[in-house]
Amino acid sequence: KATQCKVFQETACLFSCPRVYLGSTGNAMEHQERRIGCFRISGTLFGATLVHYQNQNGQYLTPDSMSNPISIKWIVSESPGAFNGGIKNNKFDYVRCPYDGWNQGWEVDVGGGHWAADDTMVVKCHKGDE
Repeated sequence: KATQCKVFQETACLFSCPRVYLGSTGNAMEHQERRIGCFRISGTLFGATLVHYQNQNGQYLTPDSMSNPISIKWIVSESPGAFNGGIKNNKFDYVRCPYDGWNQGWEVDVGGGHWAADDTMVVKCHKGDE
């Protein structure tokens, strides 16, 4: 319906970062390759105040289940608003939308419940025909 399109136009992050690329040449590429790549906005959380993104492998870049509009912890997981995932960023709890250069604070599940930093993670937003 056209009314759904109108509502979507008010989605957070739609104009600042409708698509986001997560890249890595380190731990994420080695241990969680299906959880990086190009993500597109796939829906909203918390009354449309926050968004989640989905990549080509059905993985979601999303605020986690403990997030709220004041404190946001991003993860890459199997479902929106999930409890756990394979990539996370807890460093900046105020990030409402991904942005170019949000490259610090990323950690990767490298197996056995062990998390390791991935200093090679790169975040790039794409708008329009980019």
